[in-house]
Amino acid sequence: MSFLFKREDICILLLAAGADNLPYRRTVKEELTKYGYSNVIIMEDLPEDDKGICFKFEGILDKYDPHLIITFFHNEVKRDSILFELGFICGKSGIEFNLKRLKFLHNGFKFDETTPYIRELLPFISNVQYDESNEYEKSSKLINVWAKNRCKELQELYLSNPLGYNIQSILNKNYSSQHPKK
Repeated sequence: MSFLFKREDICILLLAAGADNLPYRRTVKEELTKYGYSNVIIMEDLPEDDKGICFKFEGILDKYDPHLIITFFHNEVKRDSILFELGFICGKSGIEFNLKRLKFLHNGFKFDETTPYIRELLPFISNVQYDESNEYEKSSKLINVWAKNRCKELQELYLSNPLGYNIQSILNKNYSSQHPKK
């Protein structure tokens, strides 16, 4: 039996610092929906958690375990929340596991002025400058390419099945057996 990962199988989480960037992420989500992605998550659009924002973020990762995590970097915004979220993601499931699903999009962000943590991750994570005025450099187009590639990676994982992964655990985003804690 053959199985093909499709756009609607992929879960994409859109992260950015600052409430000013929320309308932009919502626009990107709308554009991705037009491409056929039905599982695009924006944390601010989900209900609040009674325990607080940290528990809400952990709950999102546990429930959806996104296949692709897009982080938008903007020069004019304080980045505390993004640094927390990236650190939490890498700490929760490991840097190695996250290298394929983390992607950075920026609009001329000065990475040399950021923290050593981000500068150290940068060579290992796909990062691209987007330009909404150029049809081929729009963030939704770039994310679409990354998501298609992620579908292929998941398909190859399923077909090679080296450690007995099953398709249900991949689709249900249950990766606990795929990235054991050390």
